[in-house]
Amino acid sequence: MVSILFNISELNAALSRALAELLGDAVSFNSGRPLSADSKPGEALKISSDESRTHIIYSDMPAFFKAVAVCSTNDRAGTYEIDAAFQKRGVMLDCSRNGVLSVGGAKRMIRYMALMGYNYLMLYTEDTLEVKGYPYFGYMRGQLTKDEIRDIENYCDLFGIELIPCVQTLAHLNQALRWDEFRDIQDIGDILLVGEEKTYKLIEAIIRTCAENFTSRAIHIGMDEAHMVGLGRYLDLHGYRNRFDILSEHLNRVVGICKKYGFSPMMWSDMFFRLAYGDYYNIGDKPFDESVLAEIPANVGMVYWDYYSQDPCRYDSMFAKHKQLNNEVIFAGGAWSWGGFTPNNRFSAGASLAALPQARKNGVKNVFITCWGDDGAECSFLSVLPGLMAFSDICHGRPLYETFKILTGIVPEDFLSLDNNFVRNSSKPFYSYCPEKYILYSDLLAGLFNRHIKPETTALICRETSEKLKALLPDVPDDFRRLFESRALLNDVLAEKCGLGAEIRELYGAKDLRGLERVADERIPALIRRIEAFYTVYQKLWRQLFKPFGLEVMDARIGGLIMRLKTVGQTLRDYANGSTDSIAELEEEVLPYGSLEEDGEYINELSWKRIVSASVI
Repeated sequence: MVSILFNISELNAALSRALAELLGDAVSFNSGRPLSADSKPGEALKISSDESRTHIIYSDMPAFFKAVAVCSTNDRAGTYEIDAAFQKRGVMLDCSRNGVLSVGGAKRMIRYMALMGYNYLMLYTEDTLEVKGYPYFGYMRGQLTKDEIRDIENYCDLFGIELIPCVQTLAHLNQALRWDEFRDIQDIGDILLVGEEKTYKLIEAIIRTCAENFTSRAIHIGMDEAHMVGLGRYLDLHGYRNRFDILSEHLNRVVGICKKYGFSPMMWSDMFFRLAYGDYYNIGDKPFDESVLAEIPANVGMVYWDYYSQDPCRYDSMFAKHKQLNNEVIFAGGAWSWGGFTPNNRFSAGASLAALPQARKNGVKNVFITCWGDDGAECSFLSVLPGLMAFSDICHGRPLYETFKILTGIVPEDFLSLDNNFVRNSSKPFYSYCPEKYILYSDLLAGLFNRHIKPETTALICRETSEKLKALLPDVPDDFRRLFESRALLNDVLAEKCGLGAEIRELYGAKDLRGLERVADERIPALIRRIEAFYTVYQKLWRQLFKPFGLEVMDARIGGLIMRLKTVGQTLRDYANGSTDSIAELEEEVLPYGSLEEDGEYINELSWKRIVSASVI
């Protein structure tokens, strides 16, 4: 979608090869406007352009690609600089919540990253990294092999992007710890047993694997959200100890292993705050205890992660508090890809606009944006490209979405139609609710969410969104057609389903047997057909980025939804024809979900297990 044909014959081999891969027919060795470049590490990104040629001074290759995209969009004459507030600008892609990137999927995301100016990529792998000697680590989870990592890294190298390992060395290892092989190293839940030598044998194997498979000597060692560390088997073995001491001892062991393999580690910072203050974000003005600071290794980068606020003051306060740790401070924002099937790019952009200027003000040089796949990776990473673009644009001091159409062939306003469209109907922060997921999965009889759906409003929003997306489809490039089509078809499902549970309950209360028969014989079969149409496209969308592992979970969820609808239909028929005297689920009063205070409001529940039933799963 580049409007200018660039002649790249004057570029060095590395740049010309990479640009040809990124822009295809928009570059030529024989014709077009001459494009030249000089590499000057540490200098500002500068574009000099007129009708006859374009010259770029760049600090790293991705900055050069960002400049090419900018001058392709804004073909203005003269010399101007592009702000380079941060030396390191990265993206973290979650490969641990069922959606493990295929090599082809990773390469596709790398191309987008390069044109946005990102210079490093993290693949977040809890247990989805192949580790020699541990066959159950990532077993049947689509683990990334040594050959796949090298293939991905070689592709990153083409664009000057550093591939950085991102692992876990304390918590978030629930899928690994399910296996008997790891029973001896489990403290509690998803947390490793600190102080156990078998634990450090596994951690060293993980870090050795990273050393063998990644060229980078930066590594993210995780260590976040270990809320119960020291309170399980550790407590049984050693009695109660100060939990900061436990964390500190473990961190020093892990840092020692990293040093052995030449790594410079970084970690999520939240556990220091949680153990010191009992919270991460609401910490007041109390300084860290000096004895706490003395225990933190000096050579570990502290990653302050915050995805939830659009308040610059909070970020400024948290950066100031992080400086007390006396370590490098790194910032991680969020591209909201973990709210079910639906992205929230508008909020992501607002949070980035609040956070990144404060990061710059506080001297932060390394920032990255996370794309998590909580509860099954239902939302494709393709959905959050506007969030990634906004983060990059703010890093470079550019207008939001300036080069988005070059990236996707779609204008940003149209792409943002994929977003959670319920945001406009509430004064709450958007992450406080995302009804689309619980509308899809909630039961029609045991309707846990009936009081949080607003059928008329919801159906209208869903129909409007579906119509808009379908109207866009003829002009959507093939690469994004399944994304837009699946989202439109999902809204068709939601529009049909959102009020059906309440309607069934009303018909049952009125003893309208013919109405219940119509629901069973007409409405439910029509709803199943809509679900099948959506899921046929969604399966293909999944395979555009991910390996097949993890799709079986989606099959089970959608297949279970369809089976349950069939059971509901038969239950209604049995009652309507007199085979049963009552429907037990409909005899129960529906209470507000979660709390009485939120009665009638959209709410936040993103866990399939908690949505689908009040029973044990």
